[in-house]
Amino acid sequence: MTWLKTKRVIHLDETFFTTGIYQDFLTICIGVLIQPYWFLQGRTFRDKFNEFSREIEFQVNDALTVAQIFLKLFPVYVYII
Repeated sequence: MTWLKTKRVIHLDETFFTTGIYQDFLTICIGVLIQPYWFLQGRTFRDKFNEFSREIEFQVNDALTVAQIFLKLFPVYVYII
């Protein structure tokens, strides 16, 4: 928020709640909290284009867990900025 205020994207008197950023923040937090996704248990996908010569089958939840490793700190960064 401080960065947005210094760049004059938002007014100096704006807060986390008056800008509406909290709605996106809560959506991201809920998405992170429900990981692993129970409705995707047992679902797989095949990776045909990899460095190996054969297909590899991955669990969808495993792939999403790897993505969540990088996204878990995103809400913190949003709040800091």
